[in-house]
Amino acid sequence: SQDSARVATIVADAISLTPGTLTLDARPEDSVIVLYVHVLGLDDPDDIRTDVAGLERLVLSAVTPKNTTTPGDPMISNDGPEVTR
Repeated sequence: SQDSARVATIVADAISLTPGTLTLDARPEDSVIVLYVHVLGLDDPDDIRTDVAGLERLVLSAVTPKNTTTPGDPMISNDGPEVTR
């Protein structure tokens, strides 16, 4: 989907901005996008997998809308921060 492609792009860019790492490719496989990453001085591939999964969670939390209010609630503005009385 477009959302998963956007998340994969942000994660791939963040990986490539990290010194010693480079995202080589991103391919759709079995309804997910798999990132192929080169890492200098990597001792355990599971370490980078754990780090990338954590980064993906952070990106998802940043781009996922958090609409937990009832529409029309006067205490919350949909365009900005919480409004207090």
